[in-house]
Amino acid sequence: MTAVEELTRLDRTVEKATERLLELQHPDGWWVGELESNATMIAEHLFWLHVLGLRDAETDRRLANDLLARRRDDGTWSNWWDGPADLSTTIESYVALKMAGVDAGEKTLAYIRREGGIPQSRVFTKCFMALLGQWPWQRIVPIPPEMILLPPSAPFSIYNFACWARQTVVPLSVVWALRPVRLIDIDLRAIGARPG
Repeated sequence: MTAVEELTRLDRTVEKATERLLELQHPDGWWVGELESNATMIAEHLFWLHVLGLRDAETDRRLANDLLARRRDDGTWSNWWDGPADLSTTIESYVALKMAGVDAGEKTLAYIRREGGIPQSRVFTKCFMALLGQWPWQRIVPIPPEMILLPPSAPFSIYNFACWARQTVVPLSVVWALRPVRLIDIDLRAIGARPG
C-alpha cells in the first residue's frame, strides 16, 4: 500500500469515527455514556455508605455482586480491564466484601498477605481503613488543610497540582484534619489492620 493509499484509508477511518460520534451526540450537543472505573469505586461506595450510616442489605448485595463480577481468576482485582493485580484495589474489594458478609476466598487473602497487606497499600486505602477504624490516622502522612492558604507563587502550592489532584488532596486534607471513624465490626488483622 502506498503512502497516499494509507493516508486515504486513515482519512476514511477518521471520517467514519467522526460520523459515528456525531450520530451518538444528543441534539443539545452532549454525549451520554457509561462512566466506568475500577473496583475501588464500588468498594469505596460501600465504605462511604457505612461512614454516613446509609447502608442497607440490598445495596450491600448489589455492590458485592459487582465486585465479584470484576474479580480475576487469581482472586485479585486490577486497576484496569485485564491489568495486573493491584494490592490496594484488592484490599478495598476484600474489605467491602467482608462488610457485605461475603467471603472473598483464600486466593484473595493469600495474595494480600504475600504483598504485605494494609501497611503496603496506597495512602487512599489507608485513609479508608482509618475511616473504618482499621488503621490509625497517626500512621498516615499528614496533609494539612492550611496548605490551601499558600499563594501560587510559594515553593509549594496546591495550584501547582493538576485539577484532579487538587480535587483529591484538598478534601483528603480536611478528612485527615478531622480524623473521623465509623468502626466496622469485622476483624481485618489477618491483612495487617491496626485497629485504633
